Amino acid sequence: MPLAPPVRVGETATYPFHVLSPKGGTSTFILGKITPAATTVRVPRCRSSRTLLADAMPHAHVRNYIHVVFSTEQRRRKLLAPIRPDLFSYITGIARNYGIITLAIGGTEDHVHMVIALPAKLSLSHAISAIEANSSKWMNENGHMFSWQQGYGAFSVSASNLRTVEEYITNQAKHHTKLGFDDEFHALLMKHGIEVDSAAWCRPLGLKT
Repeated sequence: MPLAPPVRVGETATYPFHVLSPKGGTSTFILGKITPAATTVRVPRCRSSRTLLADAMPHAHVRNYIHVVFSTEQRRRKLLAPIRPDLFSYITGIARNYGIITLAIGGTEDHVHMVIALPAKLSLSHAISAIEANSSKWMNENGHMFSWQQGYGAFSVSASNLRTVEEYITNQAKHHTKLGFDDEFHALLMKHGIEVDSAAWCRPLGLKT
């Protein structure tokens, strides 16, 4: 089994390690601070014991990057430029209250894109529902007769492609000078293998054909 470099006496390790007895005695696995009873400690790179693995990884470690797209009800152009910065800031705050990390947010008059990192215990549907309900309430309290469309699009994002998607969302206004939202969303569906017929492709957002 390949071993990591030694950890010296008095140092603290946060993972299981292999103690070599200074007198050549039987080696054992322990977890915690090294005592003077051992001269060196070597850390196995592979763990064969289920008990050791459970001790070393007691929590769930999750990172789900998701590109989310949702639209105003019936694609009404309610998200005018003056209100968007405040709305996006408010949406980011809502997400933070639910443990959601917002890596990018952008959009135009009739839809919003986000890249979020979803916590392990929160479902995507719950996250979108919370964001839409609270932001819709905020919009109405600030004098805008407003509601979101019930449907949404959500697409997984690999870590290697994260920067590209973030830049795309940040530059939404520029992209939509050449491409309408209908074509954009259709392309996202096709890219992620969501097949819909030409008469109904917009239905995931509840749009009329």
